[in-house]
Order: sequence, then structure tokens, then C-alpha cells
Amino acid sequence: MEKTMRQRILAMKEIKEKHGLKIPQIMNLVADNGGYVSERTLQSIFKEGSENKKFQYHSIADVYEGLVAVYGEDYATEDVATLKHIIGERNKKIDSLLIQFEDQESGFKRRLEFFDERKASYENTIAILKSQVEHLKKQLEFHQESMARKDEILMKMLDSYVINDKMEG
Repeated sequence: MEKTMRQRILAMKEIKEKHGLKIPQIMNLVADNGGYVSERTLQSIFKEGSENKKFQYHSIADVYEGLVAVYGEDYATEDVATLKHIIGERNKKIDSLLIQFEDQESGFKRRLEFFDERKASYENTIAILKSQVEHLKKQLEFHQESMARKDEILMKMLDSYVINDKMEG
């Protein structure tokens, strides 16, 4: 990609020099071709040594297309081959990314199934524990009622003993 960008910048510089174009003229060409570029971007593109600088594709695409549309059929044919190569490389990259995505997706699905199984297991354990807690609550209530009845019986027995003891004495 860098090689292509370098070639495009050199081609744009060559067209500018060959036809004696000025920055405002180039801005008008780009606008006439349906694009936009700022004066500052153009100054950066046409600055000495800019072919070694890294530009984003979209920052030079409109300029390149505008200049080639008006002045450079020679550049356009070379550009088509370059673009085909770039598209081919990008398609390979997309295929590679799709394969990676599918691998990650299948791994995600496996982990999701594993966690769903664990969740079901935990929910089952929680249900069993809730049942045990309810059973223990019932036993505790029963024992509390039993203890209350025993206390009541003991109190009655004590009361009757005390009453009997007072009657005898």
C-alpha cells in the first residue's frame, strides 16, 4: 500500500510540474471531479519529500482522481493494475479475517454452551438448597412448637406440684 501511495504522490507531483498547476487550480479540479481537498492537505502532498511521508488513502484519493481524470490517462492504466492488486490483497485479508472470525465465533459458542450447562447446574443446586432450607425451617418450627409445649407442660407440672405442696402443708 505504501508503494502505491508513493507512486500516486510522485504521479501527482509530475502532473503538477508538467502542466504548471497551482494549488488553487488543483483544488478546483478536485471540486469539479466531485471531491474535496483542503489547501493545507495539498501543500503537504506537494511538499518536497512528501512521497516518503505516510498519508491516509482518503486524503489523497480525490486529488489523484481529479488530476488523473483531466491530465493523466497514462497514470490511470497503471493505477487500474495497482488497484486490482490492492483489491486482491484486501480480499485475501478479508478472507483471513473471516476465517478468524468464524474460529472465534465457534469458540464463543462452545464457551457459551459450557457456561449455560454450568448455569443450569448451579440453578439446580440452588433449587435443592432452597428445598433443604425450607425443610430445615419446618423442622425448626416443629421443634420450637415442641419446646413451647414441653415448657407449657413443665409449667403446669410445676404449678400443680406447688399447689399440691401448699395443700399438704
